[in-house]
Amino acid sequence: MPQDKRLIISKAVVHKVQRVSAEAKKKPEDVAIELAFIIPAIILQRDTTITSRPSPLDSSLVSHAVYPKNGQSTVLIVPKVIAHDCSKINKRHSYFDAVVAAEAICRRGDEDSEKRALQVARTFTHFVVDARIVTKLPRCIADACAATASSSSSNAKTITPLTDLEERESLAPRLATIGKGGIIRTTAHGQCYFRLGHGGMTAGDICENAKNVIHAVKQEYPSAFKFIEEFQLTSRVTTSIRFMAVGIKK
Repeated sequence: MPQDKRLIISKAVVHKVQRVSAEAKKKPEDVAIELAFIIPAIILQRDTTITSRPSPLDSSLVSHAVYPKNGQSTVLIVPKVIAHDCSKINKRHSYFDAVVAAEAICRRGDEDSEKRALQVARTFTHFVVDARIVTKLPRCIADACAATASSSSSNAKTITPLTDLEERESLAPRLATIGKGGIIRTTAHGQCYFRLGHGGMTAGDICENAKNVIHAVKQEYPSAFKFIEEFQLTSRVTTSIRFMAVGIKK
């Protein structure tokens, strides 16, 4: 049976990331691999759900977690009332690198709180936040994400709102999904990016995640999907390469 061309492309990207990282004596896990595609800017303006927060893809499952468990990738920020329960769940399953009580970093005008917030903003890449407190996040975290939001393929810092955390009984399944979700980053010109993983993953995992995301985009945004011509795999150390052609449907 001939090998899936999409897997061959995934192998080429992952191997290039690993080779470049080895030559630079850096970790391949630090290089994000993303799915890139273009949706005309006018369509993005018309369909605001694509760039809204939370969006349908915020908790969309991919098969494999997209951030490395390295102690400084993903942090969960939740109200103190559920922080203890979340910490217990995370200790058992290691969904996040850390769990932080919002009250510890969101007190404006409090010097210690502001210092902790700056440390969190500097340390982590992915901020998973209870949707009820997103607007109360310290400015430094929002600024850190905004500073990388319009970059092309890079380790952009992102905030992913997490809803439905009110019921203690549903905390475990909700936390289980978010490590395998993500958001679509868009630029003013319609370029869209979705993080699939990193250079420390296998090509098979990257390929499977890409297929999951393409399916999710097709299901959640059918009116926008018909304007997508192709999906590409890209990273900050590799050139973009076509993963799958779609073609505009007349």
